[in-house]
Amino acid sequence: PIIDAKTKKIYKDEALERVIDKEEIIPPFKFLDAAVKLGMIQNITKAMIRKTCKYFEDKKIGFSINFTDRDLLDDSVIDELIESTSEFGIDNSFVTIEILENITLLDTGKDKVFKTINKLKELGFQIAIDDFGSESSNFSRIIYLQADYLKIDGIFIKGIKDDKDKQNITLSIIQLAQNLGIKSVAEFVSDEDTYEILKDFGVDYVQGFHFGKPEKNII
Repeated sequence: PIIDAKTKKIYKDEALERVIDKEEIIPPFKFLDAAVKLGMIQNITKAMIRKTCKYFEDKKIGFSINFTDRDLLDDSVIDELIESTSEFGIDNSFVTIEILENITLLDTGKDKVFKTINKLKELGFQIAIDDFGSESSNFSRIIYLQADYLKIDGIFIKGIKDDKDKQNITLSIIQLAQNLGIKSVAEFVSDEDTYEILKDFGVDYVQGFHFGKPEKNII
């Protein structure tokens, strides 16, 4: 769940992909690289889109789905998104597409990625930049990506209670988002003290084990 920092109520959910092998739950870092090498990542995303839309068909709550650069370059993935939201009666504004900001560093296909994001925005979908602040961050990309949400990289949230530098960086990102009219989301919130710090900083939403762990839903 993604929690409203002011009310502590669930704002939306993030759909996470896992492989279920008998009783074992296999996390994505164990299979996504193989899926990319085999050219199957788009099939996984399309399955996630359809299963997630089906799951939320009768639920009045928003949700987010993670997209890779390959997904944004594949018209069939975008078609699946549009068709699934229509089939299951999902309002497009309830759906957030989470992307990594480094997609702007693509050697090829960058223009198509921006066109796809523009198309999604025109259709009412929302865009979140995931793991903001990591590695190749560039504030100008926020404008180009037309982000509705900034998800602050967990590296700044973990241990923030005892690290003044992390506090200063996180506060700066939250203030940047506020100045741009973008909602901020802090991930990896694991305890009440961390939550209180972030709430005082003015973060809009929080996410982490302190508020809820991933739930197993086989669709």
